Amino acid sequence: MSEWIGWLATGVFVLSYACRRPMTMRIVQAGGAVLWVTYGLLLGAAPVVVANLLVGGAALVSLRSGRDWKQNPRTALAQPEHETAA
Repeated sequence: MSEWIGWLATGVFVLSYACRRPMTMRIVQAGGAVLWVTYGLLLGAAPVVVANLLVGGAALVSLRSGRDWKQNPRTALAQPEHETAA
């Protein structure tokens, strides 16, 4: 049963690299880390739990200290506008 959580965690973490905004990427990575922690707890795998607590914590700390968030929290997660060639 716990195997599907591991696969979901893998998918979420890989998906984070498709995010265009760093703030969005950090949120998705933190979500993936939560899934990995859950998976590690179900397996009783302390290294998986500890590693992903560190990864999730780092994502949240960098999210909280991010420049985009400090400038305008409402638009920090919005998709960037496409640049047009001049």
